[in-house]
Amino acid sequence: MNDTTTIPAGMARLVVRHTAAAPAVDVRANGKLAFKSLTNPHQAMVERPAGSMSADVVLAGASTAVIGPANLTLSAGTQTIRDRPRVRETVALVVQTIGGLGAVPYGMPPAPGCC
Repeated sequence: MNDTTTIPAGMARLVVRHTAAAPAVDVRANGKLAFKSLTNPHQAMVERPAGSMSADVVLAGASTAVIGPANLTLSAGTQTIRDRPRVRETVALVVQTIGGLGAVPYGMPPAPGCC
């Protein structure tokens, strides 16, 4: 089930789903552990500032990437979903993006002539 709740202004939501018939994995963002011991059929989610990042997947507790690194661009107000399915004995990433989830920033001045 996709989470379509509002995302705070300037933020993006990243969802990683483990859908492969494979062991537990760790997911690293910009070289740092983001999600630990993710197992099939579970997912992990984080909201982070919009922008670019590099992500890779390693077997849980290992250091050598089995997927990636992949460069991701997380746009404000979007949810990016990364699935890791097994397709014909090869590992592939499936990407889904849901837009329009961004909150309106607070502190915006009113439009001229308004109010």
